[in-house]
Amino acid sequence: RSLYEARMGDLATQHQEALDREHQLAEAEEARHQQLLREITEAERQRKALDRESVASRKACVEAEERLSFVKDLNQSLLANRREIRAATTNGGSSRDGIDTTQASCSIDPLVHRLREQVARMMEAVSAMEGNNDKPQQ
Repeated sequence: RSLYEARMGDLATQHQEALDREHQLAEAEEARHQQLLREITEAERQRKALDRESVASRKACVEAEERLSFVKDLNQSLLANRREIRAATTNGGSSRDGIDTTQASCSIDPLVHRLREQVARMMEAVSAMEGNNDKPQQ
């Protein structure tokens, strides 16, 4: 019987050692899991920051493109005006008082056309806002 008890004691010790090793491995895996969760959280935070930066960059790019378009239109208008002035001075002022030439250039000037469209859109928006304000609120 003592041989049996000794053998049982040895097996119990081996079993406890195996359990301790498994608990240590489980704790190490849990620590690794927690570290990975922290890294994921940090990566998500960085991704959100980069997304906000991306949105701001796209907005700035659109604004820059609009400004560039406006400047190009303005430049074309100024160049057209310069050509008209040069043509008027070389022709000795063919138009009587300059009004006809100015009105003709405005009808084809892309900047003036674009500005008129913007004014029309703004007037529509203001009218729509005024129409919404006139409605009785429920």
